[in-house]
Amino acid sequence: MTRARAEGIPWLSLVVKRDAELIVKHFAEGKIRYDSYKKFITMPDGKTLMTLDEWTSRVKSLSDWFTKTGTAWISNGPYMLTYYSPEEQKLMLEAFRDPTYPFGPISYGEATPVSIKDIKAPLIPVGGSTEIIIDAKGVGEIFIKYVIRDAVTKTVIASGSAEKTLAGFVIKLPKTVTEQLLPYAVYELLLIAYSSEVTLTTETVVKIQTVPDVSKSVAELEDMLRAVKGDVAELKVMLKTLSEVAVELKEALKAARGDVAELKDVIEAINDELLKRIDDVNRSLSDELAKSVALLSETLSSAIEGLGKATEDSIKALGAETSKSLENLRTVTEDRISSVERKLSTGIEAVEDRIDSVERKLSRDIETIGKTADSAQFRAGVAMVVSIINLIILLAIAGILFMRRS
Repeated sequence: MTRARAEGIPWLSLVVKRDAELIVKHFAEGKIRYDSYKKFITMPDGKTLMTLDEWTSRVKSLSDWFTKTGTAWISNGPYMLTYYSPEEQKLMLEAFRDPTYPFGPISYGEATPVSIKDIKAPLIPVGGSTEIIIDAKGVGEIFIKYVIRDAVTKTVIASGSAEKTLAGFVIKLPKTVTEQLLPYAVYELLLIAYSSEVTLTTETVVKIQTVPDVSKSVAELEDMLRAVKGDVAELKVMLKTLSEVAVELKEALKAARGDVAELKDVIEAINDELLKRIDDVNRSLSDELAKSVALLSETLSSAIEGLGKATEDSIKALGAETSKSLENLRTVTEDRISSVERKLSTGIEAVEDRIDSVERKLSRDIETIGKTADSAQFRAGVAMVVSIINLIILLAIAGILFMRRS
């Protein structure tokens, strides 16, 4: 994994099925050949530790093992990894028992790990120094390591080894360590104990409580007290100064009262003078305003009189012009009416001549018809026709007269 990260290449795992299959495939396709690795199994004297037949047999065994287990993890230990699945978080180990092994199981007894009997953890002063004493028993030389970490985030704050003393194993926490802690907080103290004779470790976790450093708080209070004393002395001096200032202010106020009375008289005199001047200005303004109004009235009267005369002249001129235009219009209208009457008279005379001609013709026709008619009934019909024609002529004459009058 480290080499893969360093060289920027994919990492390879013999227990992951995907990678194991890739390894077996490289052997099957000849990408990993005996000739390429022969130099690594050849001694300086030229003797080869593995023949080609042994290589081929082992490649076949690798393929069979992958088919059986899905891994390429092959070893000669007492257990075999026969199944591994990171998705299931599961693996299976099978014990390898060679029936030809001549020896039986051997028991060396049970190991006794280190026992932690007692832990004396006082309240940890933040910014101060303290000690934690541990009582531990076991076989051989005992070692105890510790880790101080945040109880919630598990962030490691400090770690180290306990010192063996006559009182027990002591963890010394100097000021540089406790300064990193918060007051009134709870932290975890992880203890790991082991011995030179037994490799099994004993682990335990205890809670430790922090408090503010009392000595530091007392020193801070003393500094504050000294500062307060200095402030009190300064306040006394300021109070004395303020008393003196108050006396001076009292005297100044007494003197100021006389000045105020004098100032009041001056203000009243100024007020009277201002009122007098304001009255003078008002009278002057009133006179000027009256003169201006009178002058403005005269100017407006003259202007209005001139405007009335000019308007009257304009109206007279407009009336004369209008009378002249109306006279011209009347003359033109009478001429046009006379012309129309003459035309109508001429037309009427022509119609009358036409009517006379028609009457003469009708008279001749009637006489002819009267001569040729045999019965009174025919005469009556002719008379009726003549009456109708006369009626038509009368209507035509009436229409012509109506149009002439219009």
